[in-house]
Amino acid sequence: MQVIRELFNYQRFVRKRELAEIISISPRTLDLLMARKIVPYIKVGRIVLFDPEQIVDALRNYERTTKFRDQTGQRTASLAR
Repeated sequence: MQVIRELFNYQRFVRKRELAEIISISPRTLDLLMARKIVPYIKVGRIVLFDPEQIVDALRNYERTTKFRDQTGQRTASLAR
């Protein structure tokens, strides 16, 4: 438990709710991104931590490989299946 506290106090990692607020998505959408292995995370016991730098890289990569809207603004893909 001490290691977790030290990692969290290092402030390199953020928790799920914090990350969802930072990137303006719901916690449920973040759960979907985690389930689809789009965003990397570390799970220690029941605590889920994210490295913000890795999240930015992962979302940029995902954005490059997935188009959400075409030129007319129509939805072409979504996170929901």
